[in-house]
Amino acid sequence: MTINDELLEIHNKLLHIIEHPYLKRHLPQPEIDRDRLYVYYLLFKENGSYSDVEDYIISIMLVQIALDTHETVTTERLSNQDDKRTRQLTVLSGIYHSSLYYYILAKTPDVQMIKWIAKGIQDFNEYKMRFFVSEHLQWNYLFEQLGNIESALLSKVTQALGMSDWNAALHDYFYLKRLNIEKKAFLNGEKQTSFFHHIFKKKPDYRKIFIQKIDQCIQETVSRLKDHTNHPSQSKLINTLLQHISKETSVNFARLAEEG
Repeated sequence: MTINDELLEIHNKLLHIIEHPYLKRHLPQPEIDRDRLYVYYLLFKENGSYSDVEDYIISIMLVQIALDTHETVTTERLSNQDDKRTRQLTVLSGIYHSSLYYYILAKTPDVQMIKWIAKGIQDFNEYKMRFFVSEHLQWNYLFEQLGNIESALLSKVTQALGMSDWNAALHDYFYLKRLNIEKKAFLNGEKQTSFFHHIFKKKPDYRKIFIQKIDQCIQETVSRLKDHTNHPSQSKLINTLLQHISKETSVNFARLAEEG
């Protein structure tokens, strides 16, 4: 079985697991981040000490889906009953996916991995609090926390697998994906997918220079990713991932990878 075949099999099993008849009738199907799925697969395979990587990958992806689902929950006051029900179901959907993670991983049982993932969830929530609650709303601080949010869970998994040297490159890759999501959401007025939408409520003036600031961050992150491609142990992974994200950005990552 090829890598693509294995990934497709894991992806389809994950789709089957997250499918719930009632939620399916009222909510859109949760998105599965194929890049994260691919990265977790490679991390466990590279580690080589896990006989059944499928349950681990599916469990971690369920956690990520739960976290991503809760990010779509709105905070605005709602008067329409259908909208209220949708929001309540979205919260319950995230809890449901999280419970599936505990159920699957508990069968292993790998207490140490459970601890690492729990720490990743804790870090994710702490970074979110720093982003949304802190009074220090400087641009550099906000972008730093945004990157930390995106890599919180992944960082703990790489540590658990003894592969922390992959952290910086993977952090920058998923940070870049989030930056492009934020930019697209701002340009298209998509509030539900944006973290910065909540910041603009506190600091309306930030909207005026947001594109300038985020474009600067994108270019800085691209530059760091170019440096990562010079490391033999990471170049193949990063180059493959860059081909994925190039479809969503204006950056020519194919040329960047060749230059690296």
